[in-house]
Parts: sequence; structure tokens; C-alpha cells
Amino acid sequence: MKVKDLFVLWLEKYAKLGVKIRTYDKYEKIVYSRIIPEFTNCNIKDITTNRIQEFILKLMTNGNLVNNKSLAVNSIYGIIYYYLF
Repeated sequence: MKVKDLFVLWLEKYAKLGVKIRTYDKYEKIVYSRIIPEFTNCNIKDITTNRIQEFILKLMTNGNLVNNKSLAVNSIYGIIYYYLF
């Protein structure tokens, strides 16, 4: 299964039913703007610790979608903790 397929399934079958609309909108934005673009062609079984670390480093250096600068540490933590673990 592709990472993209897993997150779309998670959004539609689980997150949409279990959270408030504003929370779902936040989840959807992060999944479609951060997770899917980064891991779109990856199979779940191919995601390694090293691949996740590369993603974290990318967020640390140019993860801000507005100005292409570093993303705040709390934002990075939230993306990794809530979506990848």
C-alpha cells in the first residue's frame, strides 16, 4: 500500500468520523500539503527511520510553506508525532 493511499483512507474512514470539523480540516491540510507530497511514491514498507529523519531535516531547513524557511520545532514535532507515529 502506498503512503498516500493510507493517509487518504485514514482521513476519510477514521479522522472524519472521530474529530470536529475544524480539526479534520487541519489534518487534511497537513496530510495534503506535507505528508503526501513528501511520501507520494513510497510504499509503507519502504518508510525507514532514515527516510523520516530526512523529512524532519527538510522541515527544519525549508518547511515553512509561506516563506520557505525553517518550520517551528513544535510544528515539526506535531507533524511527526501525530501523523507518522
